Amino acid sequence: MPTVMYPAGGASNVQAQQYSPVARYQAPVQNAAVISPCYPQAGHDMRSPQLISPTQAQMVPSGVIQGAPATLVGSVGANGPPMQRNISTMELQAGTGSIQQQHMRMVSSAPYYGHEPNIAANALQDMCLIGCYIVVLENERFLIDQMDQRELTAVVQMHGGEIEYGVRAFAGVGADRITHVICETTSCPQVQTALEEQKRCVTLQWLNDVLAKKRLDPPWRVAHLPTCWGEKKPALNKIIAINGFDDTERSAVRMMINAIGARFTPYLTKHNHFLVTKGCEGERLERGRELNVTIVTYQWLVDLYIGKKTSLQENDDGGFYTNIGAIHEVNVAPYALELYSSEFKRLLEPWRHPVVFTNEQWQRAMELKRTVENDEKVFPNKKLRLSTPPPTVEQIEQHRAHCDKKDGCPVVCFSGFTQEEEDALSRVCGVVKISFLGALVTKNVGECTHLVVVNLWRTMKLLQGIALGKNIVSANWIIDGYRNGLIPDTIDYFVRDEDSEKSFGYDLKYSVLKARYRRVFQDVLFYLTPSVEPSFDELRLLIISAGGQVLQERPFPAFVVECIQKEIPLLLISNDSDVHLLQYLTDCGMPVFNVELVLTGILRQKLENSSKYRVAPIRTSQLAQLAASPNPPSVRNQLNTAQRVAS
Repeated sequence: MPTVMYPAGGASNVQAQQYSPVARYQAPVQNAAVISPCYPQAGHDMRSPQLISPTQAQMVPSGVIQGAPATLVGSVGANGPPMQRNISTMELQAGTGSIQQQHMRMVSSAPYYGHEPNIAANALQDMCLIGCYIVVLENERFLIDQMDQRELTAVVQMHGGEIEYGVRAFAGVGADRITHVICETTSCPQVQTALEEQKRCVTLQWLNDVLAKKRLDPPWRVAHLPTCWGEKKPALNKIIAINGFDDTERSAVRMMINAIGARFTPYLTKHNHFLVTKGCEGERLERGRELNVTIVTYQWLVDLYIGKKTSLQENDDGGFYTNIGAIHEVNVAPYALELYSSEFKRLLEPWRHPVVFTNEQWQRAMELKRTVENDEKVFPNKKLRLSTPPPTVEQIEQHRAHCDKKDGCPVVCFSGFTQEEEDALSRVCGVVKISFLGALVTKNVGECTHLVVVNLWRTMKLLQGIALGKNIVSANWIIDGYRNGLIPDTIDYFVRDEDSEKSFGYDLKYSVLKARYRRVFQDVLFYLTPSVEPSFDELRLLIISAGGQVLQERPFPAFVVECIQKEIPLLLISNDSDVHLLQYLTDCGMPVFNVELVLTGILRQKLENSSKYRVAPIRTSQLAQLAASPNPPSVRNQLNTAQRVAS
């Protein structure tokens, strides 16, 4: 799944702004970067797409006559400027030999469009989705919960588009209104209907990349078009690593690997079945040869994704897929994509007609954009910028000289702000006013007495603050204290965020008070696999803050047996990419959990053995042969006890 936007998408899983497991969005943030579809970056996967709030004056593009009636604007005439069709040598190499020959025979065809060319240059970048009405199908596969939908909706509306979710929305919205359908596979019946109605069917990866470019372009990557594979995927349970792709390409390649049923790993070990490489250089290539991992080209992955290749035979096609000297580009023109398969040509056909919009649609889009910008649930920092001005240096010194410090000095830490916002808030209501009250400021949650947040997004600081039982208050605690000239009672300023608390099923005040009584992971051992999201270091900090211990090395079977016999809880935390590393334990009945066991456990201050937190083990003979299992029978005899300890 592409990493949507967990806008919080989707990459560790904890961001400076919000947590999001793979493919999770972050709530839109003004003057921030755009979203990323996976949480591939190390260090956080609470990550989600962010929004940029416009600074330009709101205006209608020159292609739209403001006083005109609600009719389509900027239609393409016979003399309209066509999209240039420059196919580079690299693009010719993107296909197989037969495709290259088709390029040589290719004749001129109609161009592909995003927005109508006459108005595309005048459309504001932050309105790059103007005229787009998007319906998301199969959204349960890559949107974790309703908060994802809310945040994704805000991202799309901030950029001028409209969006709905699910089969009901597809059937309920008039066919003439829908312009784009986001899906993972063409095997879905609704997708076939959409194609018959000439709707643009694309993946969530396309939406992420369009928001990153700030321009509505036709698909330019294979990952932008849905795969042909439904449930029966050709590379089920295979483990694949990649080499030679830059940061802008990795998320697209990862999405393609997941789409063919394989598991992506950011590292390379002897357990990997394939290494997909873009170039012929790199330490990982040498490492792959040492480990006897099959090395294949990007074209191998493309042909599996589009259904041209249906088996995983290693030496077919005369060794074409193992000729790593050939360079296959990820970014190609739509004219090259249409030659990959007849299905791709069919998917691209609707893009021969430009996206147009009416003056009425433009005005509606601007109204939706203003509504999102003024929504304090989306931009909670907005109201803080309008608070009272900070005190002068003289006022601070005079007041602190009379402060009663007998109760100690509060230490404050901020969470939920971008750096720009934190700097601005420090001038408006933060550090200056805190100094006026005789308090100090720190970046370390462990050192603070009060954690000041703007909402209850699942940030690293919020989770650590709950685990440590800190006072988690709103900015009004500072503002009211400054107005009254003294630090107010904390209990009245605990943050309430009904949407977040309801979504994750907890009560903040209750969780903090419970953490002060007893740490939720006290006396519990954890083992974390390498590519967990949030990162190993971030999860380790959270677990230790909540009273748990983290093993540095994979537990030997003898150690697991000892834990079972002594009734010491041992929890294995992993994900789909790493679960094969624990095959020697899962074969003996040991359960493996995802990171939600830790994150939700801290929020609720409750350790839950729920099936929704389980990671499905791999049950294949190939992996059983690779599994490093010194003496599994000794563990298998303890199956019932192991399940009892895990619960």
